[in-house]
Amino acid sequence: MVKGLTIELIGSVTRVEKDAVTVSLGGPVVTVALDVVRLVKL
Repeated sequence: MVKGLTIELIGSVTRVEKDAVTVSLGGPVVTVALDVVRLVKL
């Protein structure tokens, strides 16, 4: 776990679970804990 890092993931949300969200970045897929995610609708 990396603390204090802010990154912006621009991609499609492919899965939302009880405690995590998975985002497809057009190749790589990233899963992030929901307690550290801020979802922004563009």
